[in-house]
Amino acid sequence: MLYYWDTSAILSFIFKESLSPLVIQHVQKKNSLPGFTSFFSWIEVESAIYRRIYEKSLEPVFLTELRLKVQSIENSFNKVWPNHEMLDVSKHIISQYGLKPGDSLQLSSCLSLKKENCSFVCLDKKLNQVARALALSVEFE
Repeated sequence: MLYYWDTSAILSFIFKESLSPLVIQHVQKKNSLPGFTSFFSWIEVESAIYRRIYEKSLEPVFLTELRLKVQSIENSFNKVWPNHEMLDVSKHIISQYGLKPGDSLQLSSCLSLKKENCSFVCLDKKLNQVARALALSVEFE
């Protein structure tokens, strides 16, 4: 089984969040790393880091240490790069389900691996609902 990781699940490795233990347990139980994720996930991770800095929930002094941690985590993932078919699927997902562009790109990236028996690892309930509607296997309810 291959595992496709949405940014929401990746962030639980980077920051201590309420669902972090659940995700770590998933990795240990299912041996779900290395996994796959969109190239776009790392842009979303960067956005999450700076959002925390601007909100003052992360001190900039920890940025260097955090970057090393992120790089280590990033190195454990295979990146899915977009192609024309994925972009068309992303547009369709937006029109059918009203998702944000980044979320639709995450799902189209996972769908591009579906032929490989891929499961979607995500902590966003709405995104998981759409993933199920698209006949993807979902790890978290």
